[in-house]
Parts: sequence; C-alpha cells; structure tokens
Amino acid sequence: MNYAEYLTYFRQMIDGHIRWQDVDQVHQPIYDQTMRSFADGFRRSLDYDAQYRQTLWAAEIAPQINHETVGDVMMTNQDKLVKAMLSMIIDGENQHKGTWAQALTEGYFFQLVSALCPATVITE
Repeated sequence: MNYAEYLTYFRQMIDGHIRWQDVDQVHQPIYDQTMRSFADGFRRSLDYDAQYRQTLWAAEIAPQINHETVGDVMMTNQDKLVKAMLSMIIDGENQHKGTWAQALTEGYFFQLVSALCPATVITE
C-alpha cells in the first residue's frame, strides 16, 4: 500500500470539518472518496491486522482510540503496532459511526501513516 499518497490528504483533514447526515434515523458522517479508498485499500492489504486487539495487548497497550493510545503506539516505533492501531480505527467505524471522523480531525491517521513512510516530505 502506498501510504505516501495519502499524507497530504490526512494532514489537510486535521482540525477539518466532516459533514454528517441522518440516514434511517441514524446520524452518520459523510466520508469522501479518498477516505473510503484508503479504508478499503488498507483492509485488503497485507498490513491489515485482523488480530489488532491481541497485537496491542501483547505490547501492553490498551486497545482504545484516543490521543494517549496513539501516542503509546507512536513511542514504540514498531510498524506492527502502527498497523494494528490503523486496523482498529478502520474497523472502529463499523461499531461506532464517526471513528474515522475523529481519527481524521484529531490527526491520528496523519501520525500513524507518517510513521509508515518517514522519508516522505510534504511540501504543501
């Protein structure tokens, strides 16, 4: 998966605005094609970790989606844990609408994807 192609997008989404809509009495975010493409591509890639909870627990990191947990993952400097965290966020949208919105606007996607392509420089 080419993570570098998503870096500028994820950086631009930090503190951005995600539109929401009501569908069948459920309030849910409206994601653009770039976000959906990333999620679909990641889920189909070899980097997706279906056992992300076990992977994080094995590193003594509680599987939660928040600043502290993302920070703990980033401090390990282990691609395996970064990919597990991304997997948890990608799957999280199915359980809790707005998980991707939070990860976009809080910068989680940007931080995690940046860790997977550290030699990439963003000029925009």
